[in-house]
Amino acid sequence: MSGKNEQGAINVHEKNVLNAPLQKHTSKRFCTATTPIAATLTPTFLTYASTHNIALPSTAQNPGDRACLSTTSWKSGSDGNDDGVPRVKLACTHRAALDDNGDGDGGVDLDTLKKWAVVDLERGWERPTERPSGRVR
Repeated sequence: MSGKNEQGAINVHEKNVLNAPLQKHTSKRFCTATTPIAATLTPTFLTYASTHNIALPSTAQNPGDRACLSTTSWKSGSDGNDDGVPRVKLACTHRAALDDNGDGDGGVDLDTLKKWAVVDLERGWERPTERPSGRVR
């Protein structure tokens, strides 16, 4: 048994940050322990990524595209710039985003991820209406 549902959109063997089965973030992949944060990219983050040599998949080159990011990339791209923080899809964010798993990026606390979570509105994803304040740490 593979651990994935019939459509392959849920992996019951992996958990997300909400301790539920991990959902697929893009049409081709789930986020992993290496790149755990399911992000919706912003124009500011894309500019930051291109100037700081952050590798993004070829399918994630435009604002609104989705990508799985390392916690280091997500945190560094958002430091000091609230508009640049890629929004997070919690159901697709691997639980490893919360852990200090020895890779040096330290993880992110759940409350911070929730501040930047996108909201599901009739199967579409939008930014929260209320902007969080403060930097991501």
